[in-house]
Amino acid sequence: MLRRTLATVIDGNPVVEKDYFRDMVIDRSGEIDIDDIAEEIKHRNRLLDEAIGTSPDSKLDRYIMARYLCWTSKVLTDNWKQNGKTDKNWWQGFTLEDAEEFERGKRLVKILRRLKERGKKPIVFAFYTMHQQFAAQVTGIS
Repeated sequence: MLRRTLATVIDGNPVVEKDYFRDMVIDRSGEIDIDDIAEEIKHRNRLLDEAIGTSPDSKLDRYIMARYLCWTSKVLTDNWKQNGKTDKNWWQGFTLEDAEEFERGKRLVKILRRLKERGKKPIVFAFYTMHQQFAAQVTGIS
């Protein structure tokens, strides 16, 4: 991830006009204790076993897909790796209920709802493309 700050200059011109990091508020309410989602983890591991397998050759692929699977099972059922990464229509039909399938999504939706109620406009920073796409699809929050 490329971090732009007030000191970032490209071709002699400042890239950022406002220091967003100075105003950033860290919200720890989204943190999840692993013991609280032990059953969910077992369920996701079963999904990975079925879709990818457990061979040593699949460790990297399994690791990457596990990072995405903690947000939505659609990464496996709708094959995000082959289709969603490049197809802008892959997320069509993704619902708020889909976003809340697993605990991480539930927490994100809860945080975004709370911020919306307070009139805030959050910026969600994400490193992986799938995470950015997911966060962008968490719409319909009332």
